[in-house]
Amino acid sequence: MTHCKMNTYTTTPLSASDQIIASLELNGRVLARLSRTDFTSVNDVIGQLRALAGRFIGLARLTIRNCSQGWSRTINLACRPAA
Repeated sequence: MTHCKMNTYTTTPLSASDQIIASLELNGRVLARLSRTDFTSVNDVIGQLRALAGRFIGLARLTIRNCSQGWSRTINLACRPAA
């Protein structure tokens, strides 16, 4: 089991109709990528990417792009083994 902590957090609202493109990278390798609608929060996007990526340890870069609203965010996600 791993414990993850975000170094930067965003509370930017999403609409369920927004087109979201997101990826999770570790050391330049893409662990997970998705492109879809129906997310209502950034936490939903993060949760889905973490589920797709599986277990990993290290500092990952999470990139979220909202094509409908025209913004993107990069969030650092530090994961370590749970104590």
